[in-house]
Amino acid sequence: MFRALGYVFLFAACVAALLDWWFSQQDGEGFRLHPLGEMWFRLHQESWVLLQPAVERHLHPDLWFGFLEPIFQTPAIAVLGGLGVLFWIISSAASRRSAPY
Repeated sequence: MFRALGYVFLFAACVAALLDWWFSQQDGEGFRLHPLGEMWFRLHQESWVLLQPAVERHLHPDLWFGFLEPIFQTPAIAVLGGLGVLFWIISSAASRRSAPY
């Protein structure tokens, strides 16, 4: 299961790289890595606008500024690729532990 999640996040990181290129072409600027929050906003503005109030009201107010906001300011390819690598490492460690000797 973790290996499949790793593949999904690594594929999402590749899609984020393509979107970085696409957004840079649309903006008429050189290639740059777009933050996860900006990418989300450009893809689906309605859900992005509702996210912060929902987190602050239904989970915890400090969760947004203390944890989620820095993640959303990080380039999308780094967040998604990092999660993909993390799940890949977890799956490798789990398969080594369960391997018969």
